[in-house]
Amino acid sequence: MNQVKTNTQNLLQINGSKFIAYGYSIDSEIEVKNILKTLREENKKAVHVCYGYLLNQKTYVEKFDDDGEPKNSAGKKILQSLKDNDCVNSLIVVVRYKTKSMLGLGLLTRSYYNVCDELLKNKNNITIYKKTENITIDFADSKSLNKIIELLKYKNYKNYEINNDESNVKLRVKSDDLGYFQSIFSIKVQ
Repeated sequence: MNQVKTNTQNLLQINGSKFIAYGYSIDSEIEVKNILKTLREENKKAVHVCYGYLLNQKTYVEKFDDDGEPKNSAGKKILQSLKDNDCVNSLIVVVRYKTKSMLGLGLLTRSYYNVCDELLKNKNNITIYKKTENITIDFADSKSLNKIIELLKYKNYKNYEINNDESNVKLRVKSDDLGYFQSIFSIKVQ
């Protein structure tokens, strides 16, 4: 698991558009609002200020905003980049300045994703946490097993063992996800 370091930046320029990604380590949604307010004030000439964040404190929260860009073309791509890079308690805001040239939807979505991905691939911009826990999730029937499997796919867990004889699923989870799983299922930590 990773966390973006505060005040990290990355710049991407494409066809006259400038995408500036700002990374922040966050602890609350109030902190997100304050950061967004500051960035909007500092970038008054920007056309869009889009963001995505993952917050896992007492509850798991993920949010994004396209700020007027076509639906799911900006904020969702920022959020996906955070997930793909295994980040939590992290916010990325992308400020976009553009000229009159149009990028097209495909290039636009790739640009939002790539500016974030480049920021996160630079190991100087993230803190890496590797603590994990082994857990067992019990299930009563195939319906509850399907719910567990869907949740594991959603959270990008691919390595798990289903034991039908004992009616449980065993897997290794990130310590920060432990509270999330405990809030949904009856689990045993090993």
